[in-house]
Formats: sequence, structure tokens, C-alpha cells
Amino acid sequence: MILVCDQDTDAYVMAVAADSGKIACKAPRHVINGYSTPSIYRPARGPVQVIAPGSYQLTAYSVVDGTLLWFVGGLTCQPKSAPTIAGDIAYFNGWTSGNDAGEQVELPTFAEVIAAADASHDGKLAQIELPRPWQPTGTWRAIDLDRDSFLNEREWTFFRTRRASRNGLLAVKLGGSGDVTETHVLWRFEKSLPDVPSPLVYRDVVFLVRSGGIATTLDARTGKVLKQGRLTGALEDYYASPVGADGKGRLNDVLEPMVP
Repeated sequence: MILVCDQDTDAYVMAVAADSGKIACKAPRHVINGYSTPSIYRPARGPVQVIAPGSYQLTAYSVVDGTLLWFVGGLTCQPKSAPTIAGDIAYFNGWTSGNDAGEQVELPTFAEVIAAADASHDGKLAQIELPRPWQPTGTWRAIDLDRDSFLNEREWTFFRTRRASRNGLLAVKLGGSGDVTETHVLWRFEKSLPDVPSPLVYRDVVFLVRSGGIATTLDARTGKVLKQGRLTGALEDYYASPVGADGKGRLNDVLEPMVP
């Protein structure tokens, strides 16, 4: 059994023997938060891999000993979808409020903001010290990860990265070693993305559905949009992932049963 625990401090991934509950291996996760369920990839050679999204990063671990094998950067802050694996490609969708294209804000580094705004000269940041353009758009608690009412360098870097990150659906060639962001991202799509539902890959087509009943299909090989439109009579919120069977994609919103 694999457990991915993404939290504000001390995140980790752990493998537990299903028959005894004994911990087989445990490794730290260099992420802050995330709500995605991991997926399992069985390559032709090498160990079985856990593909685990988290804040800003999609990471692969060996199930044998928890070794970090490779990772892809460029994810959004709070991913919720699960990776969909088709052959040797993972399709992953990440969406967070405030991270659509054009909403990015470049904030100064921690050293720069300390020099400009640390009125108390204590090497940390209180909310009252930050000028309005550098204030969080949400709650202070969301970026004050250790809940001490101040921001240290780790917390400011998390916030800075969050404001600059972009939502996106990524097609990632599985495998490699270390940082494979520049070599293994096959394509990226950034318009009308779901919040929670995972992508469906069915007969070489990627299906997406977002709240409000907006459905999108893309060519799984190229990311080219095949069709996009608003569903008729199914305009509620969507949290369940689409499924494919019998030549059809099926969707389920919060009020209706399966919509073909």
C-alpha cells in the first residue's frame, strides 16, 4: 500500500506492507501541499514507479525503496486530479484559482522583500509589513505554513512560486532521471481546465470536463483541440472523472447520473 502525505511541513511518501502494516520504506517529499491520488507505472525495465503530483512538481518514486527517480516542474500550486497513464505517457491536469494564463505575478525574492519591507529587522515578514501589491490574494494562514504569524524564506518562496505558477494539462513521457521538465513534456494545454476531474484518455483522445458543463477533447499525441463546447442540460459542478466504454465517453455531474 502506498501513502502520499502532502502537508505544509514534513511531507512524505511511504510504502506499507498490506498484510502486516509494516513500513517498507519512507521518503521525504519536497512539496508543500496537494490533493491528488498517485498512480502506478510499470515500466518494461526497472522498478515499479509511484507517480505522485504535488505543489509545482510531478514526481516518480521507486516502490522498492522510495528513491526519487525523476520529476517534472511547472505544475500549479494545489493539484487535485490523478495522473492518467496511457502506455508510456502520463496525462496530468492541475488547476488552482488565480493561476490561469495571464494571472501570474512576479514577486521579489525573499532577500529583496526583507530589504524593502522588514520594518522590525527580525529577518521575517509580518502581514502588516507587506505593501498591498505583495499581499496574498487569499488568507495569510494559507502561506504561513508553520502558523507562527510570520513568513520565513521557505514560506515566502512557496508564496512567490504560487503567484507565478500556471494551470495546465501536461502530457509527460514517463521515465528518465532527475529533472526531465525540458526533455519529457510532450505538450501542454492551458484553456478551460477542470479543477478536480482527471483526464480520460480513450482511443487516442483526451477528454476533459469542467464545472459549468464545458467539455474539451484533444488529440492525445499532439494536444490539438478536436472539439470544445458546453454540454446541453448538464451544466452543474463536476468532481467525478469521466470514463470511457463502448465507444463513448461518460460524465457525471453533481445532480445527474451518467451523461453520455
